[in-house]
Amino acid sequence: MMRRLVLAVVCIVLVMRAGSVRGATPEEVDAAIKKAVGYLYSQQKGANWETVQARDPEKGGPDVDGGQFGGLTSLTTCALLYAGESRQKRELKQAIDWLTQAEVVGTYALGFRCQVWTMVAASEAVRRVAFRDARWLMEANIKEGPGRGCFPYYFENGKARPNSDDADHSVSQYGMLGLWACSQLNIEIPTGFWVEMETMWKSHQYEDGGWSYRYKHEDQNWTKETVSMTAAGVASLFITQETVHAMEGLTGSGYFPDESLDRGLKWIGEHFPEFEHHQTYYSLYGVERIGVASGYKYFGKLNWYEHGAEFLVRRQNADGSFGGGVIDTSFALMFMSRGRAPVLMNKLQYTVRQMGTKPKGPAWCQRPRDAANIARWLGKQLEHDLNWQIVNLEAPVDELHDAPILWIAGKEPLAFTAEEEGKLKAFVEQGGLIVGNADMGSKAFSDSFKALGHKLFRSYEFRELPAGHAIYTSEQYPRSEWQRPPSLLGLSNGVRELMLLFGQSDPSKGWQMQSFSGGDRGPVSQLMADIFQYSVDKKGMRQKGQTYLIQADAKKKASQTVKVARVQHAGNWDPEPAGWRRLANAMHNDFAVDLVVEPVKLGSGKLAKPYKVAHLTGTSPLTLTAGEQAELKKFVDGGGVLIVEAAGGKVEFAGTAEKVLAEAFKPAAMKVLGMEHPVYNVGQKITQLEWRHFVRKMPGKSARLSLRGMEVGGTVRVFFSPADLSVGLVGQAVDGIDGYERGGALSLMQNMILYAGK
Repeated sequence: MMRRLVLAVVCIVLVMRAGSVRGATPEEVDAAIKKAVGYLYSQQKGANWETVQARDPEKGGPDVDGGQFGGLTSLTTCALLYAGESRQKRELKQAIDWLTQAEVVGTYALGFRCQVWTMVAASEAVRRVAFRDARWLMEANIKEGPGRGCFPYYFENGKARPNSDDADHSVSQYGMLGLWACSQLNIEIPTGFWVEMETMWKSHQYEDGGWSYRYKHEDQNWTKETVSMTAAGVASLFITQETVHAMEGLTGSGYFPDESLDRGLKWIGEHFPEFEHHQTYYSLYGVERIGVASGYKYFGKLNWYEHGAEFLVRRQNADGSFGGGVIDTSFALMFMSRGRAPVLMNKLQYTVRQMGTKPKGPAWCQRPRDAANIARWLGKQLEHDLNWQIVNLEAPVDELHDAPILWIAGKEPLAFTAEEEGKLKAFVEQGGLIVGNADMGSKAFSDSFKALGHKLFRSYEFRELPAGHAIYTSEQYPRSEWQRPPSLLGLSNGVRELMLLFGQSDPSKGWQMQSFSGGDRGPVSQLMADIFQYSVDKKGMRQKGQTYLIQADAKKKASQTVKVARVQHAGNWDPEPAGWRRLANAMHNDFAVDLVVEPVKLGSGKLAKPYKVAHLTGTSPLTLTAGEQAELKKFVDGGGVLIVEAAGGKVEFAGTAEKVLAEAFKPAAMKVLGMEHPVYNVGQKITQLEWRHFVRKMPGKSARLSLRGMEVGGTVRVFFSPADLSVGLVGQAVDGIDGYERGGALSLMQNMILYAGK
């Protein structure tokens, strides 16, 4: 039974949208990270960052030249690796080699050295030292007395020194973090250690949810609750959620909140801004740890990363450092780097409603660590940090787009309100992908998920994903290598997947147990990797704060209005409706042109002035009657510009559309438009159009997709693109599309509209 999850009411508080606080831009954060990295390298002394080159055995405790010798190099190396610096870089390689030889006996230092081992190649030398570190920490862990479950400052010659009787939470969190890092290297840590540490953290928590440096110490300076120590307590309990309770809740049969986590997160939500006044950079590192571990975007009403990044960017010193030097800069760098890592998935927090009765418990999260564990595993496969988040449908749709994937899991039938359904539909139309997981293969959940898809997108139906689908052709995990490929249902608009459903294989169960290989667990985990790669077109991962969404600038006044007809025909004429909404916002912002976009049914006789542009697209073979062809020709002869494009680059539409145009506009000839044509210069100056990854991996394909045109009355009045523009206008990277990169598709469509309006 599940005992490791915070109360649903706390989840609602922590993921609600905060008041508007201007955060540092992604560009500002990137610049701050680069400056901090440069500063840390400037402080390196040969192969390390130590203040002395040999440990003084007479000094102990937290002294960096005594008990914590090796800690500065461990901390700084860890921070640089988290910032994305290559472990093969000369300076880092020297530091890593130095760490494998250094005599490190301090708990703080070991906590960070063990984290370094999780990010470097597991060579024989690294594994040997990692095993030694794990054994050292297990021996150092205090086994009895008031400090039971805690760690001393350092451990030498079989003896903990000093203050082994004190329950010091600061150093103890790093001992625990070091052991957890070792467990990620498949070094066995007996469950008893985790149980003792969990017991300690829970028993040392104050009633209001906070933790202090030491529990009920005679010196009251040590017993004041702080952001740094409460973050340490919460982060430590998230570790034991995985190490002690991973097997609970697998059947989805129960839900029991963890009151300690509940109270700890509530305390952080109420006191988060206090990090600015005490142990600032150390506290921010702790906040980042629980933000990443919990999946929460907000603590209280503050977006923790946005608020912290803004604070750091405005306080960075001219030389790139923060606070007092190397230590503070390393903590700040880890906050900025790890906190902004791309988000693999948003896990949807929803309410189960049945027959108008009171809502049931949080069936959305019976496996609380599934998303966290798959994000960590996949990040290792891609050698790139990945985060995850919890979201709900009380927030605006924009909040859902931190991740390309919205994960919905459960056993009970889904039942959303009309407003919630509207947000889900908008998320998908704006480029998002909804992935459902039926816990324990629940038919009730699967049926309701499919019904939801049909209700949101009535023109499309779920089907078993074909073996040749772009998701299955990953270079890293191809379907052909799976002995028993898992079932995956997909609902597509003809060019990209809108919803996917794991109806039978239940990958969430394996992820909760941290089981990613063996039997059927390997393929379903690898399939999730393929789905993520598909959703970002192999390389379109966005750092936190980056967005492809475009909002119209309300302060900007339009100087021109262009009416556009979206040609409605018998086929799939509008696969990507949100693309035109995004295009309209871009036209307003970039060129002060307002678009009035309206559907016009072909054959109704309404395709005429005042429309200056008509857009015709589709995904299946195009068939038009003679009358419909004549209406298109009349529109063009009257001065209109017709843009025809194959959504997704679908050859079924492109081939038939070219024939239809030849019949309608004979004897006009279709010609490839070279880069010297005015359409490439009328708005954005386009000197080169980049192709998507899907096109580039097929030599010669791009030549067949070039933009073409037909002249009517001495000027090009018909543009024909066998390459996709529709998906490009939406803005989200996605694989399997024969077309231009997103920026090129947007610029080209803008230019064609401006060309028509001349």
